[in-house]
Amino acid sequence: MTFSESIRFPFPVFLLLLLPVLLTAQNVPPPPPLPPGVKSHPALLYIPYNDHGKWGWCDTLGNVTIPAKYEASRFFYPNKDEAGNPVIMAEVSTKVGKNYLVIGNGLMYPKKYGIASNWKISFPDSVTKEKFYYIKDKRGRYGLLSLSEGVVVKPTYDEISHEMAFYGLILLRKKGATCYDRYDMASRKMLTSDIVSHKVYRTHEKGKNPYYISEFINVITHAGGRLSSLARHGVLEPFTMKDNTEYAPNDMFIEEEPSFSKTYRAAPENDQKSTPDEVLTTVDYAHYGATSKRYGFTRLKLIRKDGKLGIVNEADSVIVPPAYDRIDLSEIDSRAMIFKDDKQGMKLFFTHYPLIEARYVSIAEAHQLRVTERWVFAVFRVTKNNEHGYVGENAVEYFDLD
Repeated sequence: MTFSESIRFPFPVFLLLLLPVLLTAQNVPPPPPLPPGVKSHPALLYIPYNDHGKWGWCDTLGNVTIPAKYEASRFFYPNKDEAGNPVIMAEVSTKVGKNYLVIGNGLMYPKKYGIASNWKISFPDSVTKEKFYYIKDKRGRYGLLSLSEGVVVKPTYDEISHEMAFYGLILLRKKGATCYDRYDMASRKMLTSDIVSHKVYRTHEKGKNPYYISEFINVITHAGGRLSSLARHGVLEPFTMKDNTEYAPNDMFIEEEPSFSKTYRAAPENDQKSTPDEVLTTVDYAHYGATSKRYGFTRLKLIRKDGKLGIVNEADSVIVPPAYDRIDLSEIDSRAMIFKDDKQGMKLFFTHYPLIEARYVSIAEAHQLRVTERWVFAVFRVTKNNEHGYVGENAVEYFDLD
């Protein structure tokens, strides 16, 4: 059953839904707000759509559902508003900055501001948590927004320091100043402090495995060189670096994920002529049980034919035609990366959809849409013409860049 076959309307209802579009000849408007008690919504299956640099959304078949007018758009997800009511929302970027589009309600925050970051904090003198946002205006200046009080600090600051906000300390700095300013909850004013910088460190004891991380420390440097660390609820405590401990800035660590794929090429890298026809490797998918049999194979063979690579099943039925320069095949994954003329594509084995042709600079899995309890629809992020967009597992492109 295809996605389109899983959604059916009675004929009169379909006409009522279609008639306004036929009369107005306009783009499809956003769907209505989430009704009370309804746990699912069509927008949860919408995919960000790139229309020549402007972003909106479309369905899995590529039909535009919300017109493209944002600088960027993300996938929708269920959430709750401040009153605890269920909503469906997605992050967007406007000309000012980040905001959130709520189905049925529009943008969550004033259009004149962009949201730089958000967090929940708890100050020592407060038993309640209040949510704050750094906001940014068109000039690129930063301020502070409280959901309960509105704009509490007008956008006049050139730099922000949001990392320490998670500890209850909000710092902003004007360009050229030597000290940060701190927002005081009691007075609701900005207070000048003697803090000149801060840095997050990963630490480990000397002599131990360097990849063994003991803790993260947020170190504050005050005027004169005095150091402090952030404790719970934003309390600053005196800090001294220990001799038996090594401190590495957190942004120096790059964690690489292991790769289990093997790369096969149609011709040796020294450009010598390869054997015309041969089986390069065979991958057994019997451990997937009935899943692989449902798609017509239990084993797949990577073949070379007439100097090109392809994939066939145990009955020699073509899964990927022998037309590619390179194929990355994993023994633990149910897909293969395919390459042709320095472009990338992908073949998903457990699907009846056609392969995603090798026409992109890059392709990588971006999101999974839960269509039914048993069906998750994969969406991939691709790069083409120095732009990025999305492609579904059905090989439908969710962008118009031509």
